[in-house]
Amino acid sequence: MKTRTPGARAAAACLAVSSIAYLVQRIATPVAGGGKPAAQVSDAAGNLSAMKWALVFDLPLLLLVPSVLFVAILAGGTRSRLATCGGAFALLGVTAGMFMLANDVLLYEAARDGSKGAVALVTSYQENGLFLAMLLTYLLGTVVGFLLLGAGLWRSRAIPRPCALAMAIWPIAAFAPKPTDGVLLVIGALACAWAFLRNEDSAADRRDA
Repeated sequence: MKTRTPGARAAAACLAVSSIAYLVQRIATPVAGGGKPAAQVSDAAGNLSAMKWALVFDLPLLLLVPSVLFVAILAGGTRSRLATCGGAFALLGVTAGMFMLANDVLLYEAARDGSKGAVALVTSYQENGLFLAMLLTYLLGTVVGFLLLGAGLWRSRAIPRPCALAMAIWPIAAFAPKPTDGVLLVIGALACAWAFLRNEDSAADRRDA
C-alpha cells in the first residue's frame, strides 16, 4: 500500500504553493522593478486593484523559506558541498527577501494616500541603509545560492536536468522581462515537488515488496 508521509506532502505543497504564488505575484504587480520610488508609487496608484492582489500573493511567499531547505535536501543535503553551501546562500537571500515584502505594503498605502509626503516616505525607506543591505543580500544570496543548488540537482539527477537548469537560473532571470523568472521557478519547484512524492512512492514500494 502506497502512503505518502506528511513530510513528503508538506515539502511538495511548500514548493508548489510558494512557486506558483511567486509567479502570480509577478504577473499581478503593476510596479516595475528597479524604478525610482515616485515611479513605483505612480505604477501602484495606476492600478490599485492589481496592487492589492499582489499583496495577497505576498503572504504565501513566506513558504519560499522552507522550500529552500527542501531543494537543498534533493540536491544532496549535508552529503553535498554544493547543496550545503547553496542552501546556506539561498536561505540567507530568501530570508532577506521576506524583509523586503514590506516595500509592497508601503507602496500600496502610499499609492492610496497620493501625497508628496507618502512618496517621500517610500523614498526614505528605499534609501535606508538596512533596506539596501537586505536588497544586496537578497540578490547575491539567491543568485549564488540557486546556482549552487541547481548544480547539485544537475549532478544528483534528482530532477530532470532542464528543470535543474531552470532552478539554477531563475533569480538571474529576474532581470529579464517578467514573468520569466516566475515561470522558471515554477518549472524547477514543481519538478522538485514531484521528486519528493515519487521518492516516497518508491520507498513505499520497497516496504511492500
